[in-house]
Amino acid sequence: MQHSSHKLSWTQLWLEKLGAIEPFYDSLATCWSNIKEEEALERYKLITGNTIEFPEFQVYGKMNPEDSWLAASPDGLVNRFVYGLPPGGVLEIKCPYIDGKMSEAFPWKRIPLYCIPQAQGLMEIIDWEWMDFYVWTPNGSSLFRIY
Repeated sequence: MQHSSHKLSWTQLWLEKLGAIEPFYDSLATCWSNIKEEEALERYKLITGNTIEFPEFQVYGKMNPEDSWLAASPDGLVNRFVYGLPPGGVLEIKCPYIDGKMSEAFPWKRIPLYCIPQAQGLMEIIDWEWMDFYVWTPNGSSLFRIY
């Protein structure tokens, strides 16, 4: 999938080829997310009417080059005026795996605390004002807008 958030960096690939680090193998949860993210994206676009751009890997550190070690790969960007919000929205998609028990996978009622640092980090690195945090399951979806 072209806009997967699990892209291999050139440095990581080079280190793997040299045998300096072990290759990354996707877990079942990562595979599930990668497979279902396209379906989730289509559902998000249907619900919101938003068109999505797919940016390249974004490196932080515009203000201070010492911070360029920090980077992000958002699932998408909303770069047009929608629902009274200015352009500049980051899209993050989650497709929870729930240990393979997909009949038990339901949309989240709130964003889990462990997802907040990622959401805040994406918004800071991309330097955009808001985020749509979209959670897709076979049993429904939820959408949270973060400012």
